[in-house]
Amino acid sequence: MSKRTISQAELEESGVFESDSGESEYESTSHNNSEFKDVENQVVRYIMSRELKSQVIRREHITQLYSNRRINYDELMKRVKQTLKEVYGLTLVVMPPKEGEKKNKSSQSSGRQPLILTNCLSPEGRSVLHDIWLEGSDVAVPNNRNTGDDQYFLPRYNKTSSLGSNTDMVKTGVTLLIMTLLIISENHMSEHELVKGLRRFGLSDHPNTKNSSLNASLPELINELVKREYLEKEIQKDSNNVENVDYKLGRRSLVEFTPLSVFAYVKTVYGDSFDLDTEKKALSTIEKAYGISLDVAPVLIPEATPTQDLTDNDPNPVNEQDIRDSS
Repeated sequence: MSKRTISQAELEESGVFESDSGESEYESTSHNNSEFKDVENQVVRYIMSRELKSQVIRREHITQLYSNRRINYDELMKRVKQTLKEVYGLTLVVMPPKEGEKKNKSSQSSGRQPLILTNCLSPEGRSVLHDIWLEGSDVAVPNNRNTGDDQYFLPRYNKTSSLGSNTDMVKTGVTLLIMTLLIISENHMSEHELVKGLRRFGLSDHPNTKNSSLNASLPELINELVKREYLEKEIQKDSNNVENVDYKLGRRSLVEFTPLSVFAYVKTVYGDSFDLDTEKKALSTIEKAYGISLDVAPVLIPEATPTQDLTDNDPNPVNEQDIRDSS
């Protein structure tokens, strides 16, 4: 196949390849587009794989995938983001800096912040997916029993055909529960307080007791949430050199869960016990943690209404049943 020389103007106009001071030889434009699409798909797969492990995505992670090709990073990421949104309902967002990084300007230079994937589906799209999941949530699995077994016709277990396992869904629920406890505690709880709060919801704190729904013990789950930055762990030593462990919301929690969704979940957990004081605590903590102001409808406390008088205001109403009994 013959090669041709592409001018600098053509390169800059295409926006696919980085500009350079000289001219280079490339294959035909159709070949370049195919190559670019291959790199785009590779980047999408890489981003998804890192997200499954709750790992952040950095620019250097992506550029190393095409280190021997002259591809424009901004144009590549523009198309990657478009694919993530249109195909998967996901979008890349910047992770907020850690407290120790806020003073380091170099780590916050343009385009160098770590990224993670978050859901960007519309409420209508979420509703459709919810309906699809419900339709296929009870798929019978062969029970591996022989025909002589009394329970031959009973399924051994059920599984869901939805994306993600039940374990993942349970972990998400427990994560939101932990966030609720922290928010009501002004985003600061000691390890003892956090474990005590989770025990009230039936989670054993014994290190050798694994919860079958979580496939982990409570200490293992907390350590996993710290590693994945859903929680931030602070260790301080007192005057006796004894370690005191405290927890607060991690930066992944602040990006992955919106302020309104967290507030709604707090209301769900508290149910009828969600009063004005609890609302004030929740709003104050969420606004401080997210750095925003929430505008939500206040909790309405029903006023005590007098019982309707059915006896024409008679201070000593007559009970007809008593009259019948006495007769």
